[in-house]
Amino acid sequence: MKSLTKKLLAVLLSATIAAGAAATFSAAAADKQDQPVATDPAESIVLATAPETVETQPATQPEGTQPETQPETQPETQPETQPSTAPEFKVGSIARIDKTNYDKDFIHLTWTPAQNATGYTVYYMNAERDKSFILWGNVKTTEVTVKNLLHTSPYNFKIVPYGMNDGKRVEGPAKIKKTATNPPFVGGRTRIESGNKIKFSWTRNVRADGYKIYRKDYKTKGKFVAYRQIKGNQNNSFTDTNIEVGRGYYYIIRAYRTLNGNCTYHSPESEIRMVSGLGAPNFSTSSQLNTVTLTWSRNKNASGYDIYYSTSKNGDYSRLGGTTGTSYTTKKLTNGKTYYFRVRPFCYHGSKDNKIPGVYVTKSQKVSNSVHGYNVSGTFVLISIEKQHMWFYKNDKLLVETDVVTGNADGYHNTPRGYYTIYQHNSPAVLVGPGYECTVSYWMAFCGGCGIHDSTWRSASEYGGNTYKYNGSHGCVNTPYNAVRTIYNNTRIGTPVIVY
Repeated sequence: MKSLTKKLLAVLLSATIAAGAAATFSAAAADKQDQPVATDPAESIVLATAPETVETQPATQPEGTQPETQPETQPETQPETQPSTAPEFKVGSIARIDKTNYDKDFIHLTWTPAQNATGYTVYYMNAERDKSFILWGNVKTTEVTVKNLLHTSPYNFKIVPYGMNDGKRVEGPAKIKKTATNPPFVGGRTRIESGNKIKFSWTRNVRADGYKIYRKDYKTKGKFVAYRQIKGNQNNSFTDTNIEVGRGYYYIIRAYRTLNGNCTYHSPESEIRMVSGLGAPNFSTSSQLNTVTLTWSRNKNASGYDIYYSTSKNGDYSRLGGTTGTSYTTKKLTNGKTYYFRVRPFCYHGSKDNKIPGVYVTKSQKVSNSVHGYNVSGTFVLISIEKQHMWFYKNDKLLVETDVVTGNADGYHNTPRGYYTIYQHNSPAVLVGPGYECTVSYWMAFCGGCGIHDSTWRSASEYGGNTYKYNGSHGCVNTPYNAVRTIYNNTRIGTPVIVY
């Protein structure tokens, strides 16, 4: 810059000297020729200003000014005018959504996290009922549980990831998951078994495509195998005739429905264990003295019987107890109240740890406080001719219950029915009758020559059942030794004896 200035000054200086020389030359010539010096203003201006024009022109746009000014201004203004190159804020996508449960009324989903997402908006819809997605809500984690859904139904879920940038919500791509709720547990099962078939039914699922039945038995080596498939939900029962009497069989029933192309959804496994031949006993009921007595015929395939009762037909049933016999008398119940009873046979299959129940029917009985027109309470003996059974209550609590053998049912030796009291109470005693004389350990006479006594000459299998019809007593009540001993030790003369 300094060198350029020096050059400009030199040019201006040369032009000035030249102009002065020219002016001197013109004045000298005029003197020689005696002519006046030119005084034309225009000419003076031209001569005077021409050199200045030459000098000032480079100052406004000289050739040498571009190199001098360009390097100084360009580096300072260039960084300030360049646009910003920072990356745009984006929210990534969800790679995968998984259903992690198999329940009937809720769905739990998990998914992979999306890049830059701080939360997720969840939408859902019933694919059979809804026309558009319904907002469920927002979550900060990568999982959600949507409850109160309809069972056995298809559902679509839409999950939208979002993030916050400078206070603004930025959404990523939506991800859709098509799934379904599972069918519910197959409930309401009833079971009917006979000697050569097993039949069972279950509650119908109106949204199911059908039912799958699996069976396990001794031939399948302890494994369930696919056995039958019932298409459609109109038929909700199954009868299996491919069985052997006395064998144990296990079944699993599962409702199913195929949705979302070829994806099949199943209900939880509903297992039934049965032994062929464990049919429901057809039992009778009667009530006296605030108790109910149940009586049935023996099932040769049963190991025993469980007794259940409830205060309503479809209510919860409680187990009263069990017996290997064919009758059962309850504890004291509420007088005038109606109860519901079930007698369920069972058998031990393989071992006593594997108890398999049979089927049952339900019957009701209203509780009565009387017998033969008498209301009895406290300590008394109760004997049923029909059931060949005896109960002894002490202070209204059942102390002894046992099968017995009453008088031979021939019209001559029948045990008399009615309300009596003990009038002889002896131990031991000698019984004498036409053609016989025997000694017993315990004797409690209640009517004429009839009484309650031990009968050690009888086998255990003779008590109960129909023995009294062909091999009964002469009118007395033959009782197992241990039972009659307890009764004798807890009674006295005057204790009531009711025979019905």
